[in-house]
Amino acid sequence: VSLGRYLYSLGIRQVGRRMADKLAESYGTVDAFLQDLQQGSDAPSDGETVTVWEDRLGDVHGVGPTVLKSLQTFAQTKESVEAARALAQVVPVHPVATSIAQNDGEPPISTGNDAIDADSTAGASVVPATKIWAGRRVVFTGKLPVKRSQAENFAKEVLGASSTSSQVTKATNLLVYLDEGSKKFMKASELGIDLMQAEEFLELMDSYGGTE
Repeated sequence: VSLGRYLYSLGIRQVGRRMADKLAESYGTVDAFLQDLQQGSDAPSDGETVTVWEDRLGDVHGVGPTVLKSLQTFAQTKESVEAARALAQVVPVHPVATSIAQNDGEPPISTGNDAIDADSTAGASVVPATKIWAGRRVVFTGKLPVKRSQAENFAKEVLGASSTSSQVTKATNLLVYLDEGSKKFMKASELGIDLMQAEEFLELMDSYGGTE
């Protein structure tokens, strides 16, 4: 998968598809992102310290204080950091071809990802040690190219979602949608719920071998 899709799949609040692509262009490789994620995790646990993110992303157009704080909040959650690492270990994350990523002379924290190629995971079902949607309440809307039951089982059993539902409420954490004009999409947008396109969800399934 591309680095942008990898970042998007982590479910970081305020990091939608376009923002994930911006971050990917800045980092270039998954190892560079994980290095900052580890530094953020090691920072004081006040949820406000964003220096590590400002150093790399402060001048990126569209990346404001809200996104930086969301990245730090994500980094301060041990389960989220473990999930990000686990996913990078089992799913090939391709670097951005033209990157402005810099390491300031520091060697990146290696995930071993470079040793994994697409053929090594083809036809295999991949289940990470830590599940990236652990505890999230997910709603699907629209007619998916796969059976709804298959999508819901994948979300719970492989990604770790705590539940799936047909209704969007304040307790919903993520909406997987097909149509931006649907009532569920509009309600989720109003409530500030994280959104994922159905196409992106299917690509995530495919990266785990879940659509075979």
